[in-house]
Amino acid sequence: MHVLIWPTTFGADLWALAEYLGHQSDVDVTVSLPDPEAYQAQPIARFRTVNARFVRRRPWHSLLGEASAGGRLLGGAVRSLGSGRSSTGFLGYEGPRPDVTVMDNRVPMRASSRAGLMLWHGFGWKGPNDEEEFAWLHRSIARAFGDAKRPNPRFRWAVFGPWDEKHRTEVSGFHPDNIVSIGAVSHDVLREPWDRQELQPFYDLDILNRPTVLFAPTWHYGEVFAHWGSLAEQISSSDCMTRFDMSETMCAPFDLSQRSRPMCGFDSRTLIQTTSWICRWPMCF
Repeated sequence: MHVLIWPTTFGADLWALAEYLGHQSDVDVTVSLPDPEAYQAQPIARFRTVNARFVRRRPWHSLLGEASAGGRLLGGAVRSLGSGRSSTGFLGYEGPRPDVTVMDNRVPMRASSRAGLMLWHGFGWKGPNDEEEFAWLHRSIARAFGDAKRPNPRFRWAVFGPWDEKHRTEVSGFHPDNIVSIGAVSHDVLREPWDRQELQPFYDLDILNRPTVLFAPTWHYGEVFAHWGSLAEQISSSDCMTRFDMSETMCAPFDLSQRSRPMCGFDSRTLIQTTSWICRWPMCF
């Protein structure tokens, strides 16, 4: 089987799925990223290598669909899987077309494979991710893989559990037959014991002797917790940032690597507060 992973955000669940599939002897994995070098530069990419080919996604790949899922792999050919059909396209490798495309948000304009799996990057209750909000997504899925509001053997939507399944079927509008409950793919990875001694050479932060705080705001968080006030108010009111003496007692890596998405989801007060932190602790960002 050949699996194409088509991320909008190559987050924990897609990463964990790619790593898991990469260890299966009968699965070939391709990860299509706009900037694969940015991922390869991350500590986790060097510490825990994913057994997959990483290719650069170009704007026309989404338009070409299956026609783009072929070409030459720099450094050697890839073994044939599935039907054994090889195609000449523009994703940068030689081999069969994907059997399944795994997405977390955006869908290719044309199908890159016959089957599609949506591993959405978040819970539905953040959205609200109702049918009105997801009108564009339903159109995209229908165009590439068929209508997801009706039983569709070509498409599945992965959910985290009963609560998420209820939301996706009753609010988001996906037919129950198209739902598959697989839990949080990254859960097993997060439960593993991580040896900080082994990790330390891959990080500039001192993770052995100093506590680390990860502040990772992302899409819609300001709205999700709006009943507690804005994100800036929540953090500033608790005075948590000033309680941490970052210059002496800790390092705080701020995850702003996906700036185009999370930062545009915040109100002006949150942006001003975050900017002040960047100015005060530039080495933490």
